Amino acid sequence: MSALSVVSVADRAGFHIFASALRASNYFAKLEGTGPFTVFAPTDAAFRALAPAALEKLLNRENGGTDAFLGYHFAAG
Repeated sequence: MSALSVVSVADRAGFHIFASALRASNYFAKLEGTGPFTVFAPTDAAFRALAPAALEKLLNRENGGTDAFLGYHFAAG
């Protein structure tokens, strides 16, 4: 059995918004590689609790929001 990537595990576990953010980030290629990684993933409900404008800003790759946000949610090891 092959190892699953962080993004695949997030999707399978129901963290769809977090997984989408990972796919849109500069971290995607690294997290598709071999780990191990420790991930602190907010639930979809936590994302939905944000105001729509705040969520859009947070997940906006164009202004660097996605990478800045995600950088606090995983660590090597």
